[in-house]
Amino acid sequence: MRIVRDVLRYTFDMNYSQRRIATMTGLSRKAIDRILKQFDKQGLTWPMPADIDDKKLDGLIYPKRRDRSSYGTIDFTQVDLEMKKAGATLAILHQEWIAQDPDKHRYQYATFCKKYTTWKKAQRLSMRVEIRYGEAAFVDYSGKTVGVKDKTTGETRQAQLLGLYIILCKRTIGRKLSPCPEPQ
Repeated sequence: MRIVRDVLRYTFDMNYSQRRIATMTGLSRKAIDRILKQFDKQGLTWPMPADIDDKKLDGLIYPKRRDRSSYGTIDFTQVDLEMKKAGATLAILHQEWIAQDPDKHRYQYATFCKKYTTWKKAQRLSMRVEIRYGEAAFVDYSGKTVGVKDKTTGETRQAQLLGLYIILCKRTIGRKLSPCPEPQ
């Protein structure tokens, strides 16, 4: 890019301030500072040698980032299955993933979570179903139990938690069901 050479020319030939260079080039002062620091870090001198063209100068000022393909692959289907288990967290799964191969698995926790979230959003499948109000009821079994105290006897029994949803008049109505009798 010609802009890097212009920043260097404005700095060394014309002795402009970074603020003035930022106004002239449209870059931020921080970006100009990065260019100048990288220029010093590379040990380059001004004026530039004739063999360094704009493309080579860009390669020196903006070095290539690390290749992240060596960071290992994440089996998100397995992570998703593990997340469905009770007590599973992404932090625990991330630690287990790193423990499998510490040399190869090098993603930090935040990147691991971001990649999982991106994958999960891409997996969301939905089916649109049109339901007329009052024509459908949905029941959901949670698998958990709650203690229900009988007011007359004072006895506490365990009741299964069910959710019953009836769609009426654009509102969802939920009802608490009485505990099921225990099998004899």
